[in-house]
Amino acid sequence: MNSVALSVRTFFRNRVLDVISIASKPHSGIHILNGHFLSLDAAANARIFENMLSKLEKKGVKFVDFTYAAERISSKNIPINECLVAFTWDDGFEEC
Repeated sequence: MNSVALSVRTFFRNRVLDVISIASKPHSGIHILNGHFLSLDAAANARIFENMLSKLEKKGVKFVDFTYAAERISSKNIPINECLVAFTWDDGFEEC
């Protein structure tokens, strides 16, 4: 796929996902989100991440430490009325 077609496809895919996510509500339980990178523009990384966290928090997400989330999962202490989210990051090679 050429770069123009890929850019157009990515733009429309992201807009569709944005619209769909407006009405979505996080499900109760413990969710571990794995990130690789936020943006190819290093200057935008903090803004993008802060915006994502703010939107999730407004939808009722509670952010927890990864160790805490893993302990809750191991002990089968899964919340039924709240959404807990922990993050982990892949620090692998850029080409991967």
